[in-house]
Amino acid sequence: AVITDLTVGVASVSYTPVDALEAGVTYTVKLTVADKAGAVSEVIWTFALETDAPEITDTTPTGVDETGTPLISAKFADAGVGADVDTVRLVVDGDAVNAAVTAASVSFRPANVLASGAHSVTLSVADVAGNVAELTWEFNVEDTAPSVTNVEPAGTINEDMPVLSASYADSGTGIDVDTVQLSLK
Repeated sequence: AVITDLTVGVASVSYTPVDALEAGVTYTVKLTVADKAGAVSEVIWTFALETDAPEITDTTPTGVDETGTPLISAKFADAGVGADVDTVRLVVDGDAVNAAVTAASVSFRPANVLASGAHSVTLSVADVAGNVAELTWEFNVEDTAPSVTNVEPAGTINEDMPVLSASYADSGTGIDVDTVQLSLK
């Protein structure tokens, strides 16, 4: 079909489609131009929109995180038309997060300690042609309970006003002191 809404200048012509072109289709363009003396030039060329989505690599964390506030990150690259950073979306445990995005990576560190157990991350990113890549990975926040030692007093004692005490430690995410409770029956 002949395109009628061109932008024609004295030395160039351009056209931007009204609707998005379809990826994977080979389009053929034919340009005919004549000079004022009637000599005609005709050029035919083809192009296709890229169909390969960006590649997502180097996801973190993997395995078990012992900090509770891991750096959640990934790299992405598109060998074709380039990644569209405006489409980057990072979702942690079902919630979209406000991640830092560069031209080739995304990162997010939770402000609060994540709960012990499994966590899921999904990253989606599209390229300029609209091809979307999505990758989901999982990691765990350590779920080893704190250790409690040095409980005092123990056994039979001769003091009616003893100091009740204990030591505790956690090698992973640390102790939440707001949860410490001591009871006496």
